[in-house]
Amino acid sequence: MTKELSYKDTLKKSRFCICPGGHEVASPRIVEVTYAECVPGLISQHHVLPFSDVLNWESFSVQVPVSEIPSLKNILMECLKNILMGVSQDRYFRMYEQVKMVQRHFVVNNPSVRYDAFNMIIPSIWLRRLNVCINCWCIFTPCFIHYYYNYY
Repeated sequence: MTKELSYKDTLKKSRFCICPGGHEVASPRIVEVTYAECVPGLISQHHVLPFSDVLNWESFSVQVPVSEIPSLKNILMECLKNILMGVSQDRYFRMYEQVKMVQRHFVVNNPSVRYDAFNMIIPSIWLRRLNVCINCWCIFTPCFIHYYYNYY
């Protein structure tokens, strides 16, 4: 980046911003891109996206599997070509509006306000806890409680 052109300004001027998954699931790229009102171009394999249990990521992002990285430029150029020709301009603007709407879910407020990051994390944790209990042998199941009290 040059001194005249900052990272934040570059994101703001872009229609699509590439967000590779990296080695960690918790990457600030998605949040930075969302703040910049740029449509995320998500490149990941088997990553669970933030708040994926309540946010429809397909409605405001372009998702590209890792195997398609060699074709990434062509995929995004095709999207841009379609937008410029008006073929999918409506789709892009719907995605852009959705990005603006989901911004508030990534903001941390003190004190917390409705639909901010804190209020998104708590239900996600609860839903995942329930999912873990449903999909595996949970220590809080009646079978475990019955076994525990009868054994001891």
